[in-house]
Amino acid sequence: MCRLDYSPLGRKLETTDSGFSAYCGFIHVECAHRHPIVLCFISHLLRDHLYRKSSKHWTKARHKWILAVFLLNNPTIVIQRKQYQNRSKQ
Repeated sequence: MCRLDYSPLGRKLETTDSGFSAYCGFIHVECAHRHPIVLCFISHLLRDHLYRKSSKHWTKARHKWILAVFLLNNPTIVIQRKQYQNRSKQ
């Protein structure tokens, strides 16, 4: 099997071989875009971007959950909270 990194026309004529030049360009692009460190970095950036995009929804849900747990642990505050809500409605 021949080596794919050498042109079949030889070293002197490999610059004139457009197919070989396209293949070498493809190998360089694939190497640059499939590098494991780059892929890890890009996935980290994407994960942060998606988390920030949906963080408003999750922040509101988290605050409601914290309030529910707090009110379950402090039943006397539930009564005061209901009275305050009734006063604010009137």
